[in-house]
Amino acid sequence: SGQVQYERAISTYEEAYRNGVVTGDLIVQGMARLNPAVVAMAVANVNQARVRIDQAMEALKRVGSKIYLLIGYRVMARVCVEESRLEDAERAIRKGLELNASVEDPTANILLIGHRATVWRKRGEFKKARNCMNELREQVDALNRPMVTAVHLLDLAEIEIDSGNTVAATKCLDQVSRLIEEVGFNENSSVAVKSAALRARLVP
Repeated sequence: SGQVQYERAISTYEEAYRNGVVTGDLIVQGMARLNPAVVAMAVANVNQARVRIDQAMEALKRVGSKIYLLIGYRVMARVCVEESRLEDAERAIRKGLELNASVEDPTANILLIGHRATVWRKRGEFKKARNCMNELREQVDALNRPMVTAVHLLDLAEIEIDSGNTVAATKCLDQVSRLIEEVGFNENSSVAVKSAALRARLVP
């Protein structure tokens, strides 16, 4: 089950963290705290994700690397969005984008702005959220990374579902289905699971 996989992953990362402490490797320590937050989100364990991301940010700040801290802000923004802590999410997004002004990571830019659109969706500002995602599409296509494309389409589909535009949502989900088939995403992957969950919401 997802919970068993989560517990196994946590055990692995705890061992990695201990090894990082022994060797004094701050990057290993930071990522061994961050990855459990990502795994927790995959199994919809938001409470554990919150605990883990707090530990991760404390560790990543000690690393002193903008790149690793940027990854932390990306995950923190997502966790805050899922908890509907929208002001905290906006703060993490803003800090992430400020860091990315010097790092210039296109994936981080797309995902952080996508989180901002999700904040607007949760506030019922569907037009603003939709326009934000549509403006990102050129960057998404240029990056040509299937996972980023799939996440973008899933976030857009959720905006359309919440705004009542089932035709547009279905179009997004059909594109995701083609990506899943072409790329070979595992049926238990976060992309496949979320796609199925959103499609289920379209059934009257």
